[in-house]
This record gives sequence, structure tokens and C-alpha cells, in this order.
Amino acid sequence: MIIRPVKVSDAQALTALFSQLNDETPFMAMGEQNSAAELCEHLTLFINSATQVLYVIEGDCAKLLGFAIGIIGYISGDTTGNSDSVSLVIGIEQASTGMGLGRQLLLHVEAWSRLHKLKQLELTVMIDNKNAIAFYKKAGFKLQAVKPLGMVDALTENELYMLKAV
Repeated sequence: MIIRPVKVSDAQALTALFSQLNDETPFMAMGEQNSAAELCEHLTLFINSATQVLYVIEGDCAKLLGFAIGIIGYISGDTTGNSDSVSLVIGIEQASTGMGLGRQLLLHVEAWSRLHKLKQLELTVMIDNKNAIAFYKKAGFKLQAVKPLGMVDALTENELYMLKAV
């Protein structure tokens, strides 16, 4: 099992992982599903980008078990590259939770953030997602606000906004 930056050739496996996460949990709010071909176009934006990163966990037979996305300023609304915050999303298939993979993904995004001289990670998590909230608190995230409607889009309700210094 390895954690590595995404490659365009991961599009099919990543599409399968996103679909699986949509089926396994109501907490990911993945929204509209893209085809592998459409996802290929999106993945090129992450490769060698100075403003966003996508790490994947590759298991046996090139199956992807999870991912972490970091995008400068997405939640705070400053995507010009001038923000000092990295918006974070982590998703791991249900069968691979509890194995420390989320922590490893978080460490990768933290290292990327430090490399880009960013000061904090930010995220939103649905208020009913007790496991994720406990994970993020244990990792050092602090609750900043409760938002009754989705902060990023209308797909979610009752989110917590959390921050962690890098």
C-alpha cells in the first residue's frame, strides 16, 4: 500500500472509488459523478499544481482505497493563490478505515502545505459524522463555527468548520 500523488491514469480507479464512497456513506457529498474521461481532464489540473494537490492510497492490484485533496483557499473563498489556508477533503473506503490511512493522508497534505508556506488547514464536516469529527479533533483541528447550511454548496447541511495550524 502506497500513498502518492494522483496520475491521469488513475481516472478509472478514482471514478470507482468516488462511486463506492457515494454508496458507502452519506457524509462525502460527492455530488454529480463524472465519467473517467471527464475525470482525466480534472486530474491534469492537480498534477504539478502550486495551488492544489490530490493524493491517493494505492492498494493491491492498483485499487485506490482513499484520497486526500488540498486546495488553497477553496472554503475560505480565496482561490487566487494568495490565501494562507488549504481546504482539505479526505475520503477512505469503509473497509480500510481504522488502519491509520487517514492520518497518513493528512501528513502528506500537511507536508505539501508547509512546502508551499501555507499556515493552516481548513475543512467542513457534517455534524452527524462523529467518526470524522473525532479523527480531526485528535489530529489537532479546532472547531471554529457551526454552519446550518452547507458552506461550500447546497449538498450538505449542518456542517462544522474546523481549522488546524500547519
